Amino acid sequence: EPQAMQAGDFLFFSTQVSAGREGIEPELLGNPEFPYFTDSTQLQADRIFDNMAALCEAAGTTLDEVCQIREFYEDLGSFRAVRDEWSTRFGNGAPASTTVEVGAPLIVPGCRLLLDATAYVPQGE
Repeated sequence: EPQAMQAGDFLFFSTQVSAGREGIEPELLGNPEFPYFTDSTQLQADRIFDNMAALCEAAGTTLDEVCQIREFYEDLGSFRAVRDEWSTRFGNGAPASTTVEVGAPLIVPGCRLLLDATAYVPQGE
């Protein structure tokens, strides 16, 4: 499936996780010896937003134009850490969101967050 598909003025993202063809990168799993130092879900959110920003740029838009995100968490205990990443990426202009705790492993082992999003693509005048 494509990473994203544009239809008219909208860019629809396919399932966004912090994994590639080889699975999740070890540095995005956090350090099990220091589990309270860095939340691995925030690291994964950072990578997902980097990927989404690149897809937006390729489509002629930016993360500022993301209008809706649906979040699926393995554990809602990471919600706050991801919201900290949101404030860095979106400031006060955060998109509408739906948040769901799945409570089971996501589609790639080690992934703790899955995002589904839609962005607006302004058309040239």
